[in-house]
Amino acid sequence: FISHEEYKERMTRGIPKIGDILITTEAPLGEVAELKDANVAIGQRLITMRANENKLHNMYLKYYLQSHEGQARRNLSLSGRVGDTRPIHCIREPS
Repeated sequence: FISHEEYKERMTRGIPKIGDILITTEAPLGEVAELKDANVAIGQRLITMRANENKLHNMYLKYYLQSHEGQARRNLSLSGRVGDTRPIHCIREPS
């Protein structure tokens, strides 16, 4: 639990919304979850993702990242070191 004042200090950008996708960046790396409550302070070692609503539905993004293909592509992008910060390239627009 954190106070309302501390929440305002921590959450200066990227305010979470219900339906956002969370991904862990350290062990266990790549765990995926959907945010069910927007009244949260996102901590360290988490990435918050939100799809462009005109191009992709957030639920599809979540299921893709949880799929065997999404996990395999993520594993190809990362070396497996804790704290690795290289981007995860998993979905591309059609050419």
